[in-house]
Amino acid sequence: MSTNILSLDRAIQNTILWINDIQEELHWDSRDMVYKATKAVLQAIRDRLPIEELAHFSANLPMIMKGMLMDGYDPRDKPLKMKTIEEFYDCIQDYYDAQRRAVINPEDAARGVINTLALRMGGGEMQKVADNMPERIKPLFERAAQETRKPGRERAAKREIEVSQP
Repeated sequence: MSTNILSLDRAIQNTILWINDIQEELHWDSRDMVYKATKAVLQAIRDRLPIEELAHFSANLPMIMKGMLMDGYDPRDKPLKMKTIEEFYDCIQDYYDAQRRAVINPEDAARGVINTLALRMGGGEMQKVADNMPERIKPLFERAAQETRKPGRERAAKREIEVSQP
């Protein structure tokens, strides 16, 4: 499927690569669940970051994932005052499905999405996010940042789609 708009086709393809990497990390069958979990984790991160760091963080995402991140954003009363990892996981679950008709394991979702973000963005960006998290949430991001420094963790992180120009 093509939109016949080169830059939009590239954005879609790059987002699909990131979602595929997250799905591989999570070992989930449903791509729809992976998409929704990715969006939920991105939005939980967004709500905890100061606006300046949010701008830096979003600059590293593919265009469509920036939309996932910012969908429904209201900067008033941000960053949220989450203090515990449980509050962070509750936020992920609420963004996934506020009525809790569909329940995921938000700890697995957070781990899979954050690990993939760290691989794709680089550990330095995840460390900046970690630096803006409260002490009880920070280790989740620091572990992902440290994992990117291990040999062999580059895998698809360096992949980018090249769409040939007409």
